Amino acid sequence: MGMTIPVGLGVATASGLRTLVFEGDGGLLMNLGGLASVAKFGPDNLSIVIVDNGAYVSTGCQEVNLSSTQGIEHIARSCGLVNVCTFDTGSVENDILNWVGRAGLRLAVLKTQAKKIDAPFVPLAPEKMTARFIASCEQARPLNPDRDGEDAN
Repeated sequence: MGMTIPVGLGVATASGLRTLVFEGDGGLLMNLGGLASVAKFGPDNLSIVIVDNGAYVSTGCQEVNLSSTQGIEHIARSCGLVNVCTFDTGSVENDILNWVGRAGLRLAVLKTQAKKIDAPFVPLAPEKMTARFIASCEQARPLNPDRDGEDAN
């Protein structure tokens, strides 16, 4: 949690490819410095979507103390980001996808509701996931979630 924005910044900068990063509001709080780095170094090929559900869903739905009337959008603008916009779940299929797909550094805040889920355990060891990510970056191809799905042991 909290590292997808800095990693996405690195991928966008190193690869030159259009890069789309998804981060939760809780993850964003764990590394607000990532937004400042994006504002300073952010390339035109990077778009970020912050899913603002007001909770740390992956750890049990504890409340994130960030949801206010302006919240994340205000923080992003304070860090120096210019192209920032808030959407609700009703606009996901059209508005938000079109907006983040435009040229230039962009950050979209997707307001949604927290829903406690029973997520499955990821069966890959962290070292294997790291190796897959590095290999994918070196080959400039998207990650395939079905590849190397064997047990972590």
